[in-house]
Amino acid sequence: MTSIAGIKAGQYGGQGSWRSAVYGRFGSWMCEENAAGRLYIEEGGTLLLYYGNDKTELIDQIEKEWIYNGQTVSGRPSAHTPFKLTVRKSNPAIGGLLASGITVTIDGKKKVTDAKGVTAWNGLAPGVHVVTMTGYRNGTVPAAAKRLYYLTVSAPERASFQDRAQVADWATDGMSNALWHGLIQGVSAQSSILAPKKRWRAQNSR
Repeated sequence: MTSIAGIKAGQYGGQGSWRSAVYGRFGSWMCEENAAGRLYIEEGGTLLLYYGNDKTELIDQIEKEWIYNGQTVSGRPSAHTPFKLTVRKSNPAIGGLLASGITVTIDGKKKVTDAKGVTAWNGLAPGVHVVTMTGYRNGTVPAAAKRLYYLTVSAPERASFQDRAQVADWATDGMSNALWHGLIQGVSAQSSILAPKKRWRAQNSR
């Protein structure tokens, strides 16, 4: 590859070229310079094409932490609950390094990771949010290649809704699962209403 989207190899002061890497299902990158032959994408893997040089690093791990009942827990954050994202990076020699100086963007808001690779957030609405991470530097090759991550934020638990008793027995597991995945969030976040007996236009569409 010599050019993508008008960006040519060596465009920034003779530095950089288009490179490729594969992110495996076990959570690590295989860079083209480390591959014994061709790069192969396994089932569930991701191919990354990026512009960089030998010092451009790759973002490989995103860890999530938040407070639940006074304890720090990891995993999917709950709606409107403050949480922290820890970003880790790798280079051709080693992975799992703390990624400082990475710009993290969620819903248009930007923050830069500290020395420990951490950004703190006040909380998000339920659903799936696109997290953009980049080590972009103006006029030169990036310090870290851009990566997108899809962050799922859970809706409040079913037990927290005022009309939870109206949910039919056969639907309780499915509704709890949908809330946890952020697929639904109730009809009124302010008054904690699910309205499970009401028919909605979206439910009637085919």
